[in-house]
Amino acid sequence: MLFPLLVACLFFALPLSSAGPSNVTIDDSNTSVTFSGNWAQTLPGYDKSFNGTYKTAKTDPSAYAEFKFAGTAVYFISPRWPFPVSTRLTLDPGSPDARPLVLSLEDYKTRTVDPNFSLAMVLAGATGLENKEHTVRVDGGDNATYALFDAFIYTTLDSSDAPSAPTPTSSSAPAFTAYPTPFPLPEALEAATPSPTPMEVSAAKKPLNLAVIFAPLCSVMAVVFILGGVYLYRYEQKVRSPVASEARASSPDVEEKEIGLPTTPIYQLQLNLQK
Repeated sequence: MLFPLLVACLFFALPLSSAGPSNVTIDDSNTSVTFSGNWAQTLPGYDKSFNGTYKTAKTDPSAYAEFKFAGTAVYFISPRWPFPVSTRLTLDPGSPDARPLVLSLEDYKTRTVDPNFSLAMVLAGATGLENKEHTVRVDGGDNATYALFDAFIYTTLDSSDAPSAPTPTSSSAPAFTAYPTPFPLPEALEAATPSPTPMEVSAAKKPLNLAVIFAPLCSVMAVVFILGGVYLYRYEQKVRSPVASEARASSPDVEEKEIGLPTTPIYQLQLNLQK
């Protein structure tokens, strides 16, 4: 009985699933973002920015916003406008290989034909990053009209997945790249609410680790069964010992007597009877 149970416990104790990458959002209201200079909180007009607000810095050319993250990818989220709006995105601005991207947020063409025109969408991203701490800077730059911060998504890995992350060389250091066709946010992101800390939005992508649930339970059950078996074994031995002793004490000793065999041959006995 105990052996199959122990085998089952060992099976459930194995890691049945490993958590994969997860996405974390950084909104303009997140306290992990450092805003330097003159930034203004802007409420949405006709557009639908992420979580309903975004920040801009137009009158201060030295204004910038920065945040740090540890992960392998980062994406910029913003609505589009039917007039000239642009901002500059820089990944790891302190690196000699940093390549800033001046991103245009203007879109005249799809305003009347694209139902997602005014929605906050993923407009640019940097992927294939080394799994370490990175810095994202948003500013106006020399050619940008705004420093605009709506939201970012970054992809983080669990420690078990970290070795699979690429390690780019300095000649191919990743940078922000504009997407020719913006793509919508997942429904979980659209329903998200502002949070003072980074907010995980892809918890559904993490498979449930059954080992965390069943391993302790099976361990406790195994210990209970083992202790129960030991107790029952000792109890049976304790009960049997007095009974056996009492049975031996109450039984009289039987003398073993030898039965004498006849010394006269059988055929002589028959002759004597006939006489």
